[in-house]
Amino acid sequence: MELTKYNKLQKLGFTFWTKKQEIGEGSCAFLIGESTLAFCSMSSSSFSLLKKERFINSIASIMNEDTVKKIDIGEKVKDCIKKALLFDSPEIEALKECDIKLQTYSSLEKICSSTKEKKAFYTQFKKDLI
Repeated sequence: MELTKYNKLQKLGFTFWTKKQEIGEGSCAFLIGESTLAFCSMSSSSFSLLKKERFINSIASIMNEDTVKKIDIGEKVKDCIKKALLFDSPEIEALKECDIKLQTYSSLEKICSSTKEKKAFYTQFKKDLI
């Protein structure tokens, strides 16, 4: 079996950068204010990044937070994070280890599928804030 150029270089001692594994692979993350993370599943194909950002901004306004920014979740979870909102995203072990309060919800597609679903979600979300 013949070695590829890549394998030959590895045998000679060359190292190559590999893609960094994300904590929540298949999710995009937003930082709401200074202490809340929101994770959205990337499998929501009908939901563009712009629609996800609008939805997260609406949640931020309910929480009386002004800032929302998309973040790279590959970096370590900061000590200031107190809550994580998971929208159709699997639970992330790193968050459990840091004693961060996890709140799970259905997918953004389901929540935004009808006015009735949106109202039910916002009602439940406001109860969860208390």
